Amino acid sequence: MEISFPFSLTAFSLLISFLFMLIKNCKRFKTPSKLPPGPWKIPLIGNLHQLIGSLPHHSLKNLAQKCGPIMHLQIGELSTLVISSPQIAKEILQTNGLSFSDRPALMLNKIIFYNFSAVGGSNYGEHWRQMRKLSILELLSPKKVVSYYSVMEEEISRLVSSIQSCLGQPINLTEKVLLAQSSIVCRAAVGRRCKDQEKVILLIRESASYAGVFNFADIFPSMKLIHFLFGLEKKLIKMHKKIDYILEGIIQEHEADRIRTRVEEDLLDVFLWLKDSNDFQISINRDNIKENIFVSVEAILTFIQMFAEHVHKPNQEKSKIAEITKQSEHKGLFAPFGTGSSVTSTYVCL
Repeated sequence: MEISFPFSLTAFSLLISFLFMLIKNCKRFKTPSKLPPGPWKIPLIGNLHQLIGSLPHHSLKNLAQKCGPIMHLQIGELSTLVISSPQIAKEILQTNGLSFSDRPALMLNKIIFYNFSAVGGSNYGEHWRQMRKLSILELLSPKKVVSYYSVMEEEISRLVSSIQSCLGQPINLTEKVLLAQSSIVCRAAVGRRCKDQEKVILLIRESASYAGVFNFADIFPSMKLIHFLFGLEKKLIKMHKKIDYILEGIIQEHEADRIRTRVEEDLLDVFLWLKDSNDFQISINRDNIKENIFVSVEAILTFIQMFAEHVHKPNQEKSKIAEITKQSEHKGLFAPFGTGSSVTSTYVCL
């Protein structure tokens, strides 16, 4: 009688790999170390099973109530310190900020943001300091922001006219506001509306959705088989190529106009000038320029989410807005624009 095996070669290989990693991690868990208290850990996955659910922050709160304000969690291969005390958090983030300034090497930041070149995803160092300095002095200075007022006024007026033209008809307000805000950013960054503006927005939306997706590759960095089976690497690489193609086209078009007109008037001009200059402390390449354009548009999506939250929960957000307004007016960070037009009540918060 012929004997049949229920497991295929692939399944057998997966089983062997799993057992190997289980034994490896069991040995690691037995290694004595001075760590803060934490819940009991399962070999290989650690405390991952205790964070599964739609509200992981609630799970963290419940665990912290049992284990204390300083808690150790093992999330896959990542040894994680959880702080739930405001006083201790201030000690870590403010008093000893430099010692805790490194960021996790997430796959999304590596692929989408040009190998951790974004300010929000790179580790503390000379590159981070100079890019942050550039953002403050060249991109967010009061003089620069004032120069955007006419652009803001024009795009908001265009938005109001677009809404008025749809009187009596259902409209997608989120899309209209998103396009208006993206137009402001594109015109400020590259001097004009982006040719593939809608494509850029859709791609950034998609990449932002992956930021909140559970990725096995980030918590099991050494298990390449899991990367292949469950990772997002292929999807992220494909998305990055699309984004890079659009941003490269924007830069090339701007470089051609720059040669013809020789007028430097927007943010992209600043980056192109720094790329060709030897006066800046760090080298600026095309990837740095693309990453900054990408991040500028991504910031708009964050604004839209905050705006939507305020619309859906106005009472909860009212006190927050009042506090921000009070602090901003005290520091002189609020500036009206649109004087003499139909949008005089609009304010910009830096």
